[in-house]
Amino acid sequence: MPFPTAELLEKSAKDYEHLRNFPKGVASIDGKHVHIKCPKLSGSRYFNNKGFFSVILQGLVAARYTFLSVDVGACGKQSDSGAFSQSNLYQHLESGPFPFPHPKQTPGTTTKFPYVILGDQGYPLKGYLMMPL
Repeated sequence: MPFPTAELLEKSAKDYEHLRNFPKGVASIDGKHVHIKCPKLSGSRYFNNKGFFSVILQGLVAARYTFLSVDVGACGKQSDSGAFSQSNLYQHLESGPFPFPHPKQTPGTTTKFPYVILGDQGYPLKGYLMMPL
């Protein structure tokens, strides 16, 4: 799957503002456990806290529910934050080449706020991630 481009994130940011009434959002992130048969000799690595064997599908989604990035294969035993910290998306966010739109003045203010990715409490709160209330 191609990595999100500046164009895709700019379009998603406009959609977040107009469709979701959330200025400065570019995407949402979450993980989903996908049932699997226990791999041979894997011990409990794939056994999750929900009581079944799984791999984690982690998706970065635009405002119109289209995938911008997908990471599949983290062991079910891992938390969302554990799977995220080992993903390609995390590496891009941490190393800096992630194509966030340039900060623009937020409507009704004189301040330029950065764009963010929305995630739940399972994701580490960093400069690019924010938990919705």
